[in-house]
Amino acid sequence: MAQKVVWTRRATDDLYAIFENLSAFSDTRAETITEEIINRVFLLEQFPALGRVVPELNIATIRELVVRQYRVVYSLTGHGVVEILTVRHSARPLSEI
Repeated sequence: MAQKVVWTRRATDDLYAIFENLSAFSDTRAETITEEIINRVFLLEQFPALGRVVPELNIATIRELVVRQYRVVYSLTGHGVVEILTVRHSARPLSEI
């Protein structure tokens, strides 16, 4: 069953910050990585359980996709919605959110 993917404000801000940080060094790299993240998120519409359960939380409905060095953390709401919660560099702990 197809899911609806919704980005939280935090997640869109995170993605924008990643783009801005990377574009300081290379516009091409910034575009490539952010597009790769967005394309992987689109897969959640058809495959919502694609990501693994976030190890630090161990909650079945909080999952993550790992895209290069970034973690896309999302929630399965149970109402046909996948909510993107945050996009973090893997070096940054989730305890900050």
